Amino acid sequence: MDVITSRRSPRLSGLRNVLVIGASTGYGLASRIAAAWGFGARTVGVFFERPPEGIKTASAGYYNTVAFHELARRDRLHTASLNADAFSNQAKSEAIEIIRRDFAPIDLIVYAWLLRGALIRTPVKVFNSALKPIGQPFFEQDHRARFGKSSSCDAGARKQ
Repeated sequence: MDVITSRRSPRLSGLRNVLVIGASTGYGLASRIAAAWGFGARTVGVFFERPPEGIKTASAGYYNTVAFHELARRDRLHTASLNADAFSNQAKSEAIEIIRRDFAPIDLIVYAWLLRGALIRTPVKVFNSALKPIGQPFFEQDHRARFGKSSSCDAGARKQ
């Protein structure tokens, strides 16, 4: 954090509004920091972290987000965060409302969600989440040595 906030060179251009799904740790948090301080972008972060409750401490990602907001406020950067299950219909509606109100149009979406391949349940059908390229075939091999399983997926090109 100190490296990017202490740079003397001018900010980069090209990003104004960024949505980061999985914004509280790792690649998502790093992407959000780079977008905010490196480009001066306005960022929306969606994550699912446990806040403190009673004598129990919060999850690390929760404290990361608190620190991110304190530093962003200090540096007058425009940010919003949504602590919710990104796959739930309610969270999607809330995120869309935040974006429409303060962050449209989105220039970049960073998908850094921890649960790759999470199940999305609706009253009609169950979907598996996946990021796939548009206009070209997709092939993936998944080796989960911890569980002694291996699988592959071969899907044709997406049309949209």
